[in-house]
Amino acid sequence: MIVQVSRSNLFGTKSETLERLVPHQGQFRIPEFLYFSTAEWAHDAARLVEAIASRFGTRPVAVRSSAQVEDSQASSMAGKFTSILGVAAHDGAAIRAAVASVIGSYGPEAGDDQVLIQEMVADVAISGVAMTHGLDDGSPYYTIEYDDETGATDSVTAGLTINKSLRLHRDVGEAHLMSPRMRQVLRLIRTLEGIVGRVPLDIEFALGRDDKVYLFQVRQIAAQSSWTPGLGQRIDDALHGIEHFLTDRLGPRDGVLGRRGILGTMTDWNPAEMIGSAPRRLAYSLYRRLITDDVWAIAREAMGYRPMVGEALMVGLAGRPYIDVRNSLNSFLPATLPEPEAERLVDAALDRLAARPELHDKVEFEVMPTGIDFRTERFLETEYGDVLGADDRRSILAAYRDLMNRVVADGTAPTLQDAERRIAQLAARQQARGPVLDLPAVSPLQSLARARRTVEEARHLGTPAFSILARHAFLAEALLRSLVERGALTEQRFAAFKTSVKTVAGDFTEAMRRVVTGTMPEADFMARFGHLRPGTYDVLSPRYDQREDLFAGARLPETGGPHEFSPTAAERAAIDRLIAEAGLGLAGADALLSYARRAIAGRELGKFVFSRNVSDALEMLAAWAEARGLGRDELSHLDIGPVLAQVAGEAIERDGFSLHDRIAQERRSHQCAASLHLSFILRSVDELYIAPQQRAEPNYVTKGRAGGPLRLLDPQSRASADLEGAVVCIESADPGFDWIFTHGIAGLVTKYGGANSHMAIRCAEFGIPAIIGCGEVLFDQIARAHSVEIDAANRHFVLH
Repeated sequence: MIVQVSRSNLFGTKSETLERLVPHQGQFRIPEFLYFSTAEWAHDAARLVEAIASRFGTRPVAVRSSAQVEDSQASSMAGKFTSILGVAAHDGAAIRAAVASVIGSYGPEAGDDQVLIQEMVADVAISGVAMTHGLDDGSPYYTIEYDDETGATDSVTAGLTINKSLRLHRDVGEAHLMSPRMRQVLRLIRTLEGIVGRVPLDIEFALGRDDKVYLFQVRQIAAQSSWTPGLGQRIDDALHGIEHFLTDRLGPRDGVLGRRGILGTMTDWNPAEMIGSAPRRLAYSLYRRLITDDVWAIAREAMGYRPMVGEALMVGLAGRPYIDVRNSLNSFLPATLPEPEAERLVDAALDRLAARPELHDKVEFEVMPTGIDFRTERFLETEYGDVLGADDRRSILAAYRDLMNRVVADGTAPTLQDAERRIAQLAARQQARGPVLDLPAVSPLQSLARARRTVEEARHLGTPAFSILARHAFLAEALLRSLVERGALTEQRFAAFKTSVKTVAGDFTEAMRRVVTGTMPEADFMARFGHLRPGTYDVLSPRYDQREDLFAGARLPETGGPHEFSPTAAERAAIDRLIAEAGLGLAGADALLSYARRAIAGRELGKFVFSRNVSDALEMLAAWAEARGLGRDELSHLDIGPVLAQVAGEAIERDGFSLHDRIAQERRSHQCAASLHLSFILRSVDELYIAPQQRAEPNYVTKGRAGGPLRLLDPQSRASADLEGAVVCIESADPGFDWIFTHGIAGLVTKYGGANSHMAIRCAEFGIPAIIGCGEVLFDQIARAHSVEIDAANRHFVLH
């Protein structure tokens, strides 16, 4: 029977708290310990040294701090004082030195402070720290950070390793945890809560290889005063609503192939990178309107893929954007593929992703074919040979071959040509309109009318064309990668080809260089590139032409610019052979490489052009908001639909619900979304209550080394930040962050992005060592460090 202890009676110093928990051992064990005050040590150190040797013998011990100011409700002082591990208990000199070091860390007034001597645990399987609430906001999650690799007991608290992390909603059922060891940790947490009540706790623990659970320390979380009242109930209500939605969404659905559904944050149009994992309402609704409602499907159908009329690609779970992976996979099917084979392929792909969730951001390359390349036949046989028969695979290959030959059409690529034409048309309209910041002032309603025209212009000319260009670039990338896999090109030659492609990003680099060297007026640069902003859909992110200090103290690394690439005779022969083997209607290697150049350059130009409409529309909306007495922060919480509907006479304020009421409601919803922890992939309703942090295999760029202080930037960061010699951390690989390259950075780390992302290409061009797309766990730990050393050649980094 667990006897609950009042908070006032349980918590004291680290040592006193452990002493009061000793009678409650059963589900857990507290390693043997003793403690004494600094005054006792000063009075009779020799006796205490003998007592330690007598108690622990030859066993190693930890000599830990146990100060009066540690572990209080007001302040944890975690890491403030010294602790020393692995001290030989029978070595009097070592014990004296360790105790002196701990007491020395207290300062001169240490009479009532204590020193804790604790047995070291051997054969550790897992060590870690568990919090019973979200540390920053008090959200109702158990957060467990653990190390199951090194066998050390302090690797998490000392920051010595890249740890695993798991968040469990407080109502999670134990049976939902697949790991027996995590079930043991959950039992420990709930046992301690049962002893002390629902006091927010910070718990340091370990699990032995004998499955015993060890408790090293427990203290109150000290950050409670900053927590949001009522947040837990709002999160619980949101989860119940999501649960009802997912129960239906993940089951079979009319008109969509696949017996199961999966949702992912970084699949296909990748909302986590494009708008963030908890975007504000304006960014979310704008992204949805421009791309994920219907444009995504219209563009793919035009290329010969399966029609997805009426199906949205992105869904919102209480403000958290997810891609419906089943819809995505359906949209990658050739329209000519018979339905039975198509359904079997979708089911096989969904099962593969469910079994290997780490592929969620590589679906087009590792889960589902989207065209024919030089590995497709082998891929289908290797990965799906056990679920797709030979006849199915032949039918699937024939349909993709037919689609690919119509899309590429011996290099003429009709849909590519049409997309290029529409992007040119949109660019001409932008040129005629002129810079948005120079437009004459108009009434608030006319500002909205401008914004609506600009958004709809992007929706009809920009994003459909960009969607097609991006799909062509994916097909080209798959062809090129498969040339490497089949041995027709080496990795080095593949990289050489990529750097030979002349893109608008290269024009940008040259323009930056000319401004820095004084051969181009800054105004000319801004006329072409001033619309760029680090967060394409974020009205809070300043544009380049709103940054007066963009080029202050700027300098640019030297590059050689695009280099010519011509295949060797051996490469040409190998590529020609593979083209013939795959049955592709391309007139040899030159036609394939020409198509790839066009597709890659087209994607970059398409994004650059349509993003100007997005950026300009945000400024027009900001002008309307200012006229209504609203700031950008308030505007960011409004849905673009009702805002633009005012142009047609729809009232945004009605039924007693004012504009400020709407903003306040959306602000609360966004606060809840930001504190809601969901898995990066959702395969079942049960996973709503279990949120492993996303771990990714980082992409290391260049073969160089770099080190320096960490600088964490966001889309609102100013260009005046001190970045010289620093390693910069940014979440996304957005082109709007290109300004950082004018400030002499030493290295770069991004949470999102792949080996082919904009920032990966930029770092390769400038020779800047980088870690691109390292995922949530690595990024969060790197961003908390003071400095980092990157060894890209050995795919390694060290934090300080």
